[in-house]
Amino acid sequence: MQLRATQVRLAIGGVVLACAALAAIFHSARRGPLVTASGRSLTPLCGGAVRALCQKRVECGQVDRRQLEVCLDHLGAECERSLGWKLRAGVLVSPGGEPEEGCLEGIGAASCNALQFMLADDEPNLFEITNRCELAELLQPRSGLGDPCAETTDCTAGYCPGLVPECHRCRAYVAEGQPCQAGVLTCDPARSRCVAGSCAPLADAGCAEGCAARIKTGEPCTGQGVECAEAEATCVGGRCQVRPYVLREGETCREFSDCRPGLYCKGARGGATGAGRCTRQAAIAEPCTVLDFGVCPADAACVNSRCRRLAAAGESCAGPFLCKGFLRCVPAAGEKRGGTCVPDSVVGQPCGPSLACAASFCAAGTCVPLAGGGQPCQVSEQCDSHWCVGGTCYAPCPPAAAR
Repeated sequence: MQLRATQVRLAIGGVVLACAALAAIFHSARRGPLVTASGRSLTPLCGGAVRALCQKRVECGQVDRRQLEVCLDHLGAECERSLGWKLRAGVLVSPGGEPEEGCLEGIGAASCNALQFMLADDEPNLFEITNRCELAELLQPRSGLGDPCAETTDCTAGYCPGLVPECHRCRAYVAEGQPCQAGVLTCDPARSRCVAGSCAPLADAGCAEGCAARIKTGEPCTGQGVECAEAEATCVGGRCQVRPYVLREGETCREFSDCRPGLYCKGARGGATGAGRCTRQAAIAEPCTVLDFGVCPADAACVNSRCRRLAAAGESCAGPFLCKGFLRCVPAAGEKRGGTCVPDSVVGQPCGPSLACAASFCAAGTCVPLAGGGQPCQVSEQCDSHWCVGGTCYAPCPPAAAR
């Protein structure tokens, strides 16, 4: 009996120490740079954000605590790919201070519903988990004409030709009457629109008295058509809002992010049509429908018409997408269905059809580092930039002064 009590005390002590260590790691989310397990150094904003988001995924039951380092490595690579290089190159500047602190606190305080909504996006952005991380307000563009860019919001003047195969630099808008092409040759939105391949004056493009001004986030709206100025804002509760999570059970909704935590938008198809109603999410073991997005909580999936908790590393699984993050359901030898949740492989470890690589690429059965800009490639997944152009991994343009 005494031995058993001692084992329990040791087990509890181990859990407490592990939790304390983890808390210490994430309490320092805004202190100094983060270097991931693969040796990738993250910018302070990316480092703080991925620390907070990976901790949130552990708290919400979406990631096994043992996969924390893999989460940091994987999400860190994604953040550096889309944002970190811009901060390093001076394309964007973060003023730091309260806006950045508020963003990181917002990620840490976000609900599991918010996490669920973000991960369901076709191109998930870790900053979309909270409305306290509006990057247009948090980061200031610094690229003038001829400077590097990835999208037009990076430019202080003109536009970014995001679909040209060579590296991108801010260009002056195309003049009225000149040829235009989406992502390559862009008309000045204040004066013209691209009509039949040519920049036409607004009066000829259906805006006889100028196009109506869009409504700012937080201001009243009617819910008719596309009214809100911010791309991600929608008219919810009579105001333009970004991922508000404010509607109560039974209220009409159009997106999962309209409803309060613990609810989901049952019956919605998204966009301006197909409204649903905010409905309580099913608990573990309660009935569900596979295509009813959001019916199960963040740490569960709909399996055989019941919400089942996602399996952790080493636990049995019924099929794909039923393990926690950065795990794969690997069938036993000779079996086609079911199996065991196995961690994603890292550089130097085996990989294959049922075993993916984390922040790396599977080549000849082994995970290898992602190729940097200018290195040869066959597919975009080989590249750190995730873009293979003409057999070469895309690399951002160097600063104009370095040309």
